[in-house]
Amino acid sequence: RKIALEIQGGFEGLLGIVEGEHFHEVPVEELARKAEALRLRTEQHLERIRRTGLPDRIVGNYLLRLEAVLRDLPTLAGTLQAKRSAFIRKKKAELEAASLDNPTEAALLLLTLKRALENGELDEEERSLRAELETRYRVEPESGAPPVPGP
Repeated sequence: RKIALEIQGGFEGLLGIVEGEHFHEVPVEELARKAEALRLRTEQHLERIRRTGLPDRIVGNYLLRLEAVLRDLPTLAGTLQAKRSAFIRKKKAELEAASLDNPTEAALLLLTLKRALENGELDEEERSLRAELETRYRVEPESGAPPVPGP
């Protein structure tokens, strides 16, 4: 029972990361690695429970919980990647609007976008966006001024 509850708690923790406010800062590979480790532990524990031969009225609830974890774990990394990609598109549009009239907000959006682009597998559009951000915006560290559109 204790192990099954720990596994469930681990799954809820990973789900909380995907659904959390700072999901875009979590490396997708790290989440996938943690999910895979939890999947292996879940499979091992399910096998142990089944080998006990205890009746379903005693272990049935734990079996159902662990099977649900096994069913849902493989979707977490894909869900995080999809949310991250949608977040990047949204922040890109906000950056384009802010760069015209609000350089401070543009600086914050630029940093947020760069951070999100660092933490996942990039598709062609995102690789292009990263290159564009590097060439289109420059930071003037001497003056402490926010990023401004480049040449």
